[in-house]
Amino acid sequence: MTCEVDLDGVTKDVMFSSMVKGVSPEARMAQVADRDERIAQLEAQVAARDERIAQLEARVEELEGRVAELKARLGLNSTNSSKPPSSDPPGTKRAPRAPKGRSPGGQAWP
Repeated sequence: MTCEVDLDGVTKDVMFSSMVKGVSPEARMAQVADRDERIAQLEAQVAARDERIAQLEARVEELEGRVAELKARLGLNSTNSSKPPSSDPPGTKRAPRAPKGRSPGGQAWP
């Protein structure tokens, strides 16, 4: 009695290959079934990991956006935002005021 099994498009005579290796056809079919079950388990694990990778990639993008936002906020000071000068870190040098074309001093008396 012979059984033919199609594995990835290759048909093999199970009886012949079993007799060569000294394994009964039933044992060989059991090995093939075990292998198929293991392949199905591994494919399920790969699919679960692919899904988790996609979730983590989305989270990384979200966090990278947050980091960019925080870096931008960190770079703000009183000269490039509406923050008061008192919120600037100690030691911050301010640019001198540009002259407006008037002479310095108080109000002129007649």
